[in-house]
This record gives sequence, C-alpha cells and structure tokens, in this order.
Amino acid sequence: MYTLSMTTDRGIYRASMRALRQLLLLRIVVVVGQLFVLLYLAQQGLAEFSRNGMLLTLVVLGLLTLFSFLRSLFPWQVSEPEYFSQLCLDLAGLSALFYFSGGTDNPFITFYLVPVVLGAVLLPRGYSWSLAGLAALAYFLLLNRSIVLPPSLLATQTDIAGMSVRALGLWINFLVSVALLAYLPGAILKALRESATAGNAPQTNGMHEDQIRAVAGLAASTAKELGAPLATMAAIMNELQTSSANAGQNENYQLLAEQIEHCLKNLDKLSRTARLTEVGETHWVDIVDYCNVLVDQWLVQRPEATADVQESGDDEPPRLEIDFAFGQALENLLDNAANAWPTDIAVAVSWDAREIVISITDRGPGVSAELVERMQSSLLQGDGDGDGLHIGLLSSQATAFRYGGRIDLERLSEGGTRASLVIPRQDL
Repeated sequence: MYTLSMTTDRGIYRASMRALRQLLLLRIVVVVGQLFVLLYLAQQGLAEFSRNGMLLTLVVLGLLTLFSFLRSLFPWQVSEPEYFSQLCLDLAGLSALFYFSGGTDNPFITFYLVPVVLGAVLLPRGYSWSLAGLAALAYFLLLNRSIVLPPSLLATQTDIAGMSVRALGLWINFLVSVALLAYLPGAILKALRESATAGNAPQTNGMHEDQIRAVAGLAASTAKELGAPLATMAAIMNELQTSSANAGQNENYQLLAEQIEHCLKNLDKLSRTARLTEVGETHWVDIVDYCNVLVDQWLVQRPEATADVQESGDDEPPRLEIDFAFGQALENLLDNAANAWPTDIAVAVSWDAREIVISITDRGPGVSAELVERMQSSLLQGDGDGDGLHIGLLSSQATAFRYGGRIDLERLSEGGTRASLVIPRQDL
C-alpha cells in the first residue's frame, strides 16, 4: 500500500498535490452528475423541499471543492488526516444528496464505494476501515431516514429500451463507477510511485556526492605525490639528452621524455578533476554554440582526433546555465572517445520540450557490459578489472547529477560506444 508521506520534498509535494486534485476532479464529476439528476427530477415534479436540499448540498460541495483547489496552490504537504477528511466530506455530501432524493432507492447509492476504494488504496488500514464503517453507517441510516420520492418518478418509462428511470440510473451509475474505479486508483498510484522515487532522490544524491568527494580527494593526493618525482625525472631526462652523443640513446631518451610529459599532462587533468566538486561562477550559453566552441578547443589539445557536431531539436536551440565543471564533464567524455578511437567521433546535440541530450559516439571496441551496469547502478569504483578508476567518467557523472541529469552509456551493436549527457532544460 502506498501512503501519503509527511515529508516536504518538492517532488513528493507535487505528487501528493496531484493525488488531491484527482480526488477533487472526482468530486466535480459527482456534483455535475447530480446537478443533471436534480434538473430532471425537478421537471418531473420533485417536491420543493427535496429540490432545495439537493441544490444547497451541491452548492456547498462546489464551494468546498473550489476552496480545496485554492488550498492546493499553497506549498503545504497533503497529510493522511487531510486526505481522510476529504474522503469523509465526499461521504457526507453523498449522504445529503441521497437523503433528499430517495435514500437507498436512489440508483446512485453504490457511489458510496468510490471513496471507500480510494481510501483503501491511499491510506493506512485504520483510515480505510474507518471510511468503510462510515459508509456502511450512512447506508444503514438512509434505509429508514430519507425523503421518499414518489413512485411515479422512479417508474417513469424512458425512450431507451423502455427502461424506467431507476433502471436507467442504475446503468449510468454502473458505467460511471467502473470508469472512475478503472482510472483514478491507477492514476493516483502512479503519482505516489513518483513520490516514492522522489523521496529516495535525496539519499541517492547524497551517495553520489560522497562518492565524488572521495574520488576527488584521491585524485588530489595522487597528483601531489606523483607530480614532483615526475618533474624531477623530466629535468634529468633533458640533461641526459643534452650530454649524450649517442644517437640511439637520444632516441630512447626522447621517447622517455615524451612519456613523462604525457604523464604530467594526465596528472594536471587529475588535479582539475579534483576541483570539480566546487561550483564556480555560472553563465548562460546557447548549448549548440557552446558545444561547437568546446569541441574546437578540445581538438586543438587532441590533434590526432577528428570530431563533428550535429544538432537536432523541435525549436530554437535551448540556453543553459553552466559552470566550469560542465565543460570538463564533456571533455572527459570526449577524451574517453578519443582514447578508444580518435577518428570520426560524432557529437550530437538534440533537445525536446523537456531535456537536452549531448551524445558522443566513437568507433572503438565498445565499452564493457560491466561498466554499463555500474553506470546504471551509479556505482563506479576501481577494482583492478582493467578499466581503471574511471575518474573522468565518475566526475562527469557527478556533474550530470548536480544538473538534475545523468550519464547514459550504450555499447553499439555495430561497434563503438555512445556516451550521452542528459539534463533537463532550464530555459522553460
């Protein structure tokens, strides 16, 4: 059973508001339907007392529904007692309408089951049993305490298959009840599942933050420990190259110097990765223009690579508020693609009404299935399996989470890997 939570999380608040508005929509259906019943009975000679009583009940229900809609505009979480009170209000309104229109002879009497079913779906057992008891008590009281309609009203023949008003009303009540019970519980349960997912989001995000901080600390420590020895080795290697007259040795020294330089560059990138946990200054960019500039700058650093940027979207290119970490996240994905296969890297920027997707596709051997599984479970770690620590990928993932998005990895059937940065739009 899904119950309404008392937490103040924004996602859960929206889900509980949706559940409340579903109930209010149901009440509007009842009010409008009973209004048509009132108009018909008034034409058939319903007593003035009954007519005025039903009209007053419908007006009160309409005003309370309007008040509840206005209440749903304020940031107050819908609690279980409040939802129980709303369902009790529905039972009371139905009881008043039935009292003035024939009691248990009213063909819509089985509508009592709808609030009971909703209570059983949404509320704890104590509340749902209370609603069932109240509905049973109201039905019992209406057996002998209601305004009886003249038999002629209920026995009037209609033009539909010769059915009486009561028979036609029973049929309409059955159709409406089935439709509502088929739609409303599922819609409300869907909203509450979203509520449960939103409730787990803060804990999940906290795990991601802890994970990236730990890796950032490791990156900073590694860069500090290895930077000085490698710089010393580079200086000694330059001296050896200068003093050596042997051409063969000089070639070996040159190769070693290039490898040391490569290690120093990677350590510099590791140091920048360690700073990704800090959010710097932000600025708004056109996402397509930004990606074109970023890729051009990246190609200068990776001259062996080739990449092409394509765009597609339903409207004008969206704008996004970004910081330094966002660009570094994309560079990490580009580096991964170039390390796998430096040529023919495809960068695709697409968007719709809800989100932006930046996909980077390479033609390499393809990412391992294990790494894809780790990305889906948001658990990247170093275990000596040959993939390394994936620090760049992890930092990109952490940046995506901070923007409310994610990193998707896909191993393509024709070979290669597609890494996609998916983030919600901010300019709507």
